[in-house]
Amino acid sequence: MANVWVNEIALKNIANAIRTVKGNPYLKLKPAEMADAISSTSSQADINTISFGNSGSDLSAMAYMFNMVSNNPIGNRTDFSGMFSNTGVGTNFFPYLSTTPADAGLNFSGMFSGCSNLETITLAQGNSLPTGNGTNFGTMFQACNNLTTFEGMRVGKGTIFANMFANCSQLTTLPSPSNFDLSNGTSFRWMFAGCSNLTTIPVYNVSKGQDFDGTFQGCGLITFPNWSLPEAINLDNICVSCHGLTSIPSLNAPKATGFNCSFLDCYNLVSVSSITIPAAEDIEDMFAYCDALRDIPAFSIPNVVNQYSLMDIFSGCPNLTSTSLNNILQTLSTATNYTGTKTLAHIGLSQSQATTCTSLSNWAALEAMGWTTGY
Repeated sequence: MANVWVNEIALKNIANAIRTVKGNPYLKLKPAEMADAISSTSSQADINTISFGNSGSDLSAMAYMFNMVSNNPIGNRTDFSGMFSNTGVGTNFFPYLSTTPADAGLNFSGMFSGCSNLETITLAQGNSLPTGNGTNFGTMFQACNNLTTFEGMRVGKGTIFANMFANCSQLTTLPSPSNFDLSNGTSFRWMFAGCSNLTTIPVYNVSKGQDFDGTFQGCGLITFPNWSLPEAINLDNICVSCHGLTSIPSLNAPKATGFNCSFLDCYNLVSVSSITIPAAEDIEDMFAYCDALRDIPAFSIPNVVNQYSLMDIFSGCPNLTSTSLNNILQTLSTATNYTGTKTLAHIGLSQSQATTCTSLSNWAALEAMGWTTGY
């Protein structure tokens, strides 16, 4: 049977609930006896009618805990998905759960989603959960809109982290890599989407990650994190509308094919220092509406082929330097198998930018490949 650590008020409410179900208002219970009393309760319908009163947000969580324990004892439980979703769980009322065998839990998706009272998760609290063998942590804290600090958790065997902190709009502090091991993760899509106050991300080991669709969409990031992405496939929307983003020191994803809208609407992005994406197939709108963008390096895109894969890459980027424009011409010249519209207008350059390009050193080679300004 599980150990559930709760405060005195919650214990009294649980005891009263058990007495109601058992039909014995004089039943005496020690805290250690409560879990067994719950699991031996025969009538789930009776449990569902219990009222815990209205004396605090803790009670909504306790109602759910009572229901959960009676329906499926935690002892060998593997599925913790949605367990405390949209309840009163908070920093001062955090469940301490143990399983037999230890760390039996596998699925923790949505476990605390929508818990608006949750403000801080200490390392001790995070490590108290039976997550050591868990694989699915998707949406675990999604929409915990008052969560500011997450100090860590044992997630070393986790593979799915999609939406884990999505829309945690007050989140500012993440743990060091030693307290949050993401090294086996494969899905990180939308993991920090909507974390508008999160300005820095530690350098986590995400070397097995494949799906980074929308990972940082709408984040408060200032600098793109220096993550190694050797197995990444999908980087669509990875930083859409990161309005605080000013620089990308390096984007190195040698196997990734999708970059649709990767940095769309990052209107304070000024510079990109290095891009290595030789397997890219779709870079449509990749830097569209990056109003402040000045510096972009040349990069190779030999696998970009179809009509829409180059559309509007640099649309709405009026501040590109002539050096950057020349680098763009060099980049386009590497798309040797491209069969779509070969105009600078198609990739989003303005008429004045296109005119400038015709006087640059890399224009002749591109023109020889059939490119025109489109104006």
